[in-house]
Amino acid sequence: MRALILLCLTAVACSGSRRPVAKKLAVVQEVTDQEVAPRQGTSSGPWHQRQSRWGGIAHTAAPSVKWSLPTNGPVVHPLRTDGTRVYVVAGGEVTALTVGGVLIWKAAIGASGPVGFGDAGLFVPTNTGVMQVLNVENGQINESHGGTLPIKTAPLPLGPSMGWLDRAGTLITTSGPYKRYIQGPISDAATFGDTLVVGNAAGEVVATTTTSTKWRATVPGPVIGHPVLDAERAYIPFGTREGRRGGVSAIDLHTGAVIWETRLRSEPSAPPALGEHLIVPDKKSELIALDRRHGGIRWRSPASSTFVGQPAVQADAIYAGRHDGRLDRIDMSDGGTVWSLDLGDALTGEMCHASGTIFLGTADGRVVALGAE
Repeated sequence: MRALILLCLTAVACSGSRRPVAKKLAVVQEVTDQEVAPRQGTSSGPWHQRQSRWGGIAHTAAPSVKWSLPTNGPVVHPLRTDGTRVYVVAGGEVTALTVGGVLIWKAAIGASGPVGFGDAGLFVPTNTGVMQVLNVENGQINESHGGTLPIKTAPLPLGPSMGWLDRAGTLITTSGPYKRYIQGPISDAATFGDTLVVGNAAGEVVATTTTSTKWRATVPGPVIGHPVLDAERAYIPFGTREGRRGGVSAIDLHTGAVIWETRLRSEPSAPPALGEHLIVPDKKSELIALDRRHGGIRWRSPASSTFVGQPAVQADAIYAGRHDGRLDRIDMSDGGTVWSLDLGDALTGEMCHASGTIFLGTADGRVVALGAE
């Protein structure tokens, strides 16, 4: 008994000498006995692989608002940057801004999706089914690629061309239309080299080139958003079906074999981001880290509001926007919240990063730039 009392007194004395910890830890470790994947460092992932992984140094303290500008409507599509300009699609307009927030040009062309970068210029999907290619300097139309159905995927590099799919699942490139590879309605897509991966509402996933189908696979529910690709795997977020919860499937990029499948408590609210772990936002207001090799849950990080849009990864930091207007920085190793910033309205679309600045959009139609003081 004396030993137990001494042990308790020692524990109290030690705890009283600790400094307060700023980072909020509210997570559940579910996989702790596995060797973790190698840390990814600060390298960025190509946007067309849809990893949402940036280079550079993470923001250790909450950034401040450098500038904020209104647009023509809610910013629901991913923001894109070429390092010197930021391109925003909202309310049918494409807006080009400098990273300092200076307006360069606007183009009201019925834009309906995120832009893509090709040799011919800035590729912009439109609500008429036509892919317009704009001059990046002045926003004038360089060329047009016809279509009759709404474009459902981002314009993505596909071998030497740019490619995209329409609502019916027909692949179209700058060289012309190809056959229908998957039945619509389809989700967004991702590319790796000459391979495009896309899914549909029936849970079908196809990997195709412009000449042939490489493989077909099935996931347990409708595909949500776009796949996330690395050199070996396609990570496919899927939704609920017939009362069964949604989750993520990892599929071999070369063969189409399902490697693992993890179900969540609900379903993903957006596509995952790729870092040391696979970071999945779900509709139960949790951010979940899955082990990339076997799909085990490393940690859960709950919040008071649903995470919206694909998170972003920068070194050991995760940036995740929420429906209540907060941007959280979460630690990759343990899911702890390092800082949280209130931006006033629901964060939408997908963030981008350039020159040490985070650019994001809001439901009330603003583009916000965040950076260190």
